[in-house]
Amino acid sequence: MRKSQSNSNKSGIELEKLTTNRLPNLNGLRVLVAVARNNSFTLAADALGVTQSAVSKQISALEVEFGQALFRRYHRRIEITSFGQRVADLAGSAFAQIETGLREMDVPAPDQIRLFGDADFLEQWLFPRLPEFEALHPTIRISITANIGMNNPPEGEWDCAVIWGRGGWNGCRFEALMTNRVFPVAAPSYF
Repeated sequence: MRKSQSNSNKSGIELEKLTTNRLPNLNGLRVLVAVARNNSFTLAADALGVTQSAVSKQISALEVEFGQALFRRYHRRIEITSFGQRVADLAGSAFAQIETGLREMDVPAPDQIRLFGDADFLEQWLFPRLPEFEALHPTIRISITANIGMNNPPEGEWDCAVIWGRGGWNGCRFEALMTNRVFPVAAPSYF
């Protein structure tokens, strides 16, 4: 909200002075959106890659800042208040609009790798190796999209893809990482 205050300069002309109330903590709003979408502090923490305690503290700080509750807390569940839902909807819409605008401008996220890959490969090979990568490169965020049985990643939504195939993807540089041995498995009674 803006308030207008009048002041005079040396020539006696009235000048408008705008004062602006401070925006709420944007990281807190990001946490609020995640909690509202997941309906859980714990699931929001998992989605954001932070602790449940950090999520709880961010929500509490926002509630103090707004001067009212964003959630009703029960023994094993939470319920968003109507005010909390309105703020979460507004913040979520604003973040989505910013993200869409940046994507349309083809502005890559800073220090982010968008990886597209086969779900089994990611689970069995990549995920066990991620902690070492994260320790070596703590400022790089990895955004992973897993798929099942898709050999052609969606256009423009990734920086790197790990998929099954022999290559030949137009407009892409590709390199074989490994070979895959396929063999039948059957119960002993079939032999």
